[in-house]
Amino acid sequence: MTARDAAPGASRRRAVVLGAAALAAGVAAIAIPAYRRLWPAPADRLVRRLSQLFPELADAAGAMRHAGWAPAGGGDRAALIGALFGMDAEAVLAQPPPALADALDRAVARDFAEARLAGIDGWYLAETELRLIALMTASTA
Repeated sequence: MTARDAAPGASRRRAVVLGAAALAAGVAAIAIPAYRRLWPAPADRLVRRLSQLFPELADAAGAMRHAGWAPAGGGDRAALIGALFGMDAEAVLAQPPPALADALDRAVARDFAEARLAGIDGWYLAETELRLIALMTASTA
C-alpha cells in the first residue's frame, strides 16, 4: 500500500470528523439560546418572582425604565440581590414565595420606622423598595 492509496481514506475520515464538528456546533448554536429561554438565569427568575409578588413595584420599575432612570451602582444585579437578601439569587429562590414576601414587607416596615426613605414625586419609598425597583430595572446582561 502506497501513501497515495492511504490518502483517500484519511481524507474521508477528516471530512467525517469536520462534518460532525460542524453539526455539533450547529446544534449548540440552536440549543443554547433555547435553553436560556426555557430556563433563565437565577437573577432573571428572581426578578420575575418579585414582580409577581410586588406588581406595584414592577409597574414603577417599568415607568422608571421608560423614563431612562439608571439605578444606583450601575444596576449590578448580584450586588443588589446581596444588599437586599444577604445571599445569592439561587438561595433566595429556594425560599417559598410567602416567606420571601413577608421578609421584604418586614424590611420595608423597618425602613419606614428608621426613616430610611426617599421622596420621589411626592411619594415616599423605603430603601428596600428602591433596591427592589433598581433590581427590576437592572439590565439582564
